Parts: sequence; structure tokens; C-alpha cells
Amino acid sequence: MDEEDVRRLALALPEVEERDHFGRPSFRVRNKLFVTLPEPGRANLKVPMDEHAALIAERPEVFRDVVWGQIHRVGVDLSAIDADELAELIEMAWAEVAPKRLVNAHLGA
Repeated sequence: MDEEDVRRLALALPEVEERDHFGRPSFRVRNKLFVTLPEPGRANLKVPMDEHAALIAERPEVFRDVVWGQIHRVGVDLSAIDADELAELIEMAWAEVAPKRLVNAHLGA
């Protein structure tokens, strides 16, 4: 997987826009950040903290804790993840910040 895969998957979700984040791409829904591409081959995602901890504990070779002050994101090695798992995690990150009505409409709830 690579940056273009992240871009394609993120932009396929409702109301997502790409914006600059310190000179690198980021993806937001209603101005709320859920994915950043801090360097080639890596993505940082805002996933629920229980999922965050489980991913890092189960596969530290793929996932790592990324911390800015009190903000935690899960860092992903894009070369070590398959398309289906990446799509699921990007959608999960999007659902963390998107308005609940938008999430429910998208997920058909």
C-alpha cells in the first residue's frame, strides 16, 4: 500500500477533503483530522483507543504509537498492511470524527 491508496480510500468517504498538514497531506471531515501522511510509506490514523492499543500490542512490526502532547494516533507502515485492513482502519478513523448522523447514513444504520 502507498500514499495514493490512502488518498483513494479516504476521499471515497463522505465529505472528506484533503488538506496540507505541515507540508504533508492530511484528510479531514468537517475540518476534523482523521488521517495524516507524515512521511512516505507511513500513515497516522485516529482510531478508538481500545483498537489503537490492540493493534500495537498484536502487530508492533506494522503499528506504533504516535504521540503529540496528549494526542495519540496509530502509526501504520503502509508496506506491511493489506488493502482490506487499511480500508477498514481508514473508515474507522473517519467514523471517530465524522458527525454521527453522517456515519449512520454512510453505514446504513
